[in-house]
Amino acid sequence: MNIEISVVIPCFNAEEFIERAVLSALGQEGCRCEILVIDDGSTDGSRRKISELAAKDARVRLVVLGRNQGVSNARNKGIELARGEWIAMLDADDIFLPNRLERLLKLAKSEGADVVIDNLQGYDIKNGLTWSPKIDGFGEVFNFSIEDYVSNAQPFAGEIDWGLLKPVIKRSFLKRSNVSYDNDISHGEDVIFMFNILKSGARGFLLNKPGYLYTLRNSGWSRTVVNYERMAADSKKLAEIERLGGNETLARLLEQRALNVEKLSEKIKVGENKKGTGKSTQAELMARWSKWINYFSGKA
Repeated sequence: MNIEISVVIPCFNAEEFIERAVLSALGQEGCRCEILVIDDGSTDGSRRKISELAAKDARVRLVVLGRNQGVSNARNKGIELARGEWIAMLDADDIFLPNRLERLLKLAKSEGADVVIDNLQGYDIKNGLTWSPKIDGFGEVFNFSIEDYVSNAQPFAGEIDWGLLKPVIKRSFLKRSNVSYDNDISHGEDVIFMFNILKSGARGFLLNKPGYLYTLRNSGWSRTVVNYERMAADSKKLAEIERLGGNETLARLLEQRALNVEKLSEKIKVGENKKGTGKSTQAELMARWSKWINYFSGKA
């Protein structure tokens, strides 16, 4: 089978929700996909769950890493093993909305793109609500530059931080440009990855339509604990490099991102102090999660 898109899903102790992510990828229509689940040293039942899914559908491939080495290393392993013309990134606690990959593949081919992104929907599992942010001023399809990306890939730049938008990348471009995730970065790694892709001359396009369901990281379910201090430091480091290279515009944009990340960190700390200890029970969270499992299994 000629594989058009390889979906790469890093997985670390994601037993409760990895099935939902995989089923959302398997349910994509209009494209031929493989799903590479990179188990990054899980100690729960993640491998068993993924093995069960692989036994039912040959498009699912489980890759087991010997020890936990971080999300960037897991993504790089997926890129290395991918056989598709395109590579799509998916986090284990998120999902693709129906027909996302077909739409992005069509856009990429029609525009001669090297990387494509789209808007997302936020999902708060505590109350079962979704939220659709707006990306204003760019039309339905937008050919973005590296300056466009960095100016929008930061908190408080608009309704959505473009750093949260998951890319679909042409595999041949990654090979030709030798761009990969930085194995030393596990927070804000997508922004650094996209920055390096665009610095290498990639043609990037945005489809201004939600295709990715993003589980809010403070919703009581996501395993992600964000190191905002490290994210800000990484942006400052890139700013220094760009300033030394004479690109003052990019340097200022990266410095602004660092300031906004620090601002976001303080805002989250204040919110957590006010929030108290009230949380949904595990049973309540599982009931909401099962709704999505049933949807992608055709049981809804």
